[in-house]
Amino acid sequence: MLQDMVTEIQKLGIKVHHIPGGYTSCCQLVEVRFNNPFKSCIKCKWHEWIFAEAEKNNEIKAPSCNIIAKWIVAAYESISDKIICNS
Repeated sequence: MLQDMVTEIQKLGIKVHHIPGGYTSCCQLVEVRFNNPFKSCIKCKWHEWIFAEAEKNNEIKAPSCNIIAKWIVAAYESISDKIICNS
């Protein structure tokens, strides 16, 4: 991190700790245990949708908000309560 930025953060009374490379998974459990599978599920749903659309139409339009909302719900429901609680 840039030293100027660290100094400004410290002026706000926030302690800054350097996390060595490769240790993100130890410090950011929500990112590793929840966000990654959540995003992966949404990406999978998008791939399924885009391939189906490509087979039906020559011109592919953006998915509707309703379709995207269904992907989000499916992704959330695919993650167990235990993983959510332990993240």
